[in-house]
Amino acid sequence: EINPLYRKQFYGGVGVQVVQVWDGTPASDAGMVPGDVILEVGGVTVADEYDVYRVIFNHSVGETLRFAALRDKKEQLEFELLLQEFPRQP
Repeated sequence: EINPLYRKQFYGGVGVQVVQVWDGTPASDAGMVPGDVILEVGGVTVADEYDVYRVIFNHSVGETLRFAALRDKKEQLEFELLLQEFPRQP
């Protein structure tokens, strides 16, 4: 998550920074990289990771969600991610 003061100054009070992207995940397959700042998920503006979770959990496995993001504070990107089941730990 982005420091709230930094988020307000640079992103208008919205955004969740991607910290890690695992290989073989929908985020990796879509081209998302650490440092990207997610601004919207499924058309909903997000201010923290809980907003992201809320939107995702209101959709089903197999649905595609559109993520709007910024890279390097300037490049606007859109990613389409196919929702998959979370891998279960043994």
